Amino acid sequence: MEAKIPVPGMPKRSYNPDRTIPFVDAVYRIVEGSGPYDDAVALLEDAEVKHGMHIVYSLDDALSGGPYLPVDDHPPSWSEVLRLVSTWSQFQEHYDLAPPDVEQAALQAHLFPFISETGFIVQGMDFTNNHFIVFSSGLLVSWTQRAWGGVMAAWANSVDWMPRCNKRGDRYSWKYTDFYGGSALFEQYAAWATIVQEVVRRTWERQLAESVSAP
Repeated sequence: MEAKIPVPGMPKRSYNPDRTIPFVDAVYRIVEGSGPYDDAVALLEDAEVKHGMHIVYSLDDALSGGPYLPVDDHPPSWSEVLRLVSTWSQFQEHYDLAPPDVEQAALQAHLFPFISETGFIVQGMDFTNNHFIVFSSGLLVSWTQRAWGGVMAAWANSVDWMPRCNKRGDRYSWKYTDFYGGSALFEQYAAWATIVQEVVRRTWERQLAESVSAP
């Protein structure tokens, strides 16, 4: 499947989502009506486990953007996390703000490799309102739309994703505004983002159910 991405200062160029990435292919098969959600859910969950992180889906959280570490040595259970994030005051009783270098280390060691493996490219407006990430260390990170755009731009620059050039052919870096939201990164991006969010929701709800039923 072909898609196009506009590059400022240059004619439109072709962008082909990398369907050799299993998760990307699984999502686009759902978009096309030729694949089940179960395949994408399994791939996402496997990648989360491999990279020591879990994307939490929550429609009811009072989190302020930032990195947080649990005050206790033993991180809360998934159901307890959902209860705590629903009220800012009770969340603050169990989590402290983490130093910025702790978040950066988690991005480099866990999130960036996860994005590269899965092709998990979503804009801030499509991700931050209903999601946050918990890493294996217990670190919990919630982002504003601008901050998530910065994370995506940092990843894109680190892996040289879709190099950007001006009319003279000079390279320039991705910025947070490119991943903030409100514009299509590529053709069928809206469908891609919708399906990715649904896959995240199903993956999280399955993980939550399994954690509750575990002895």
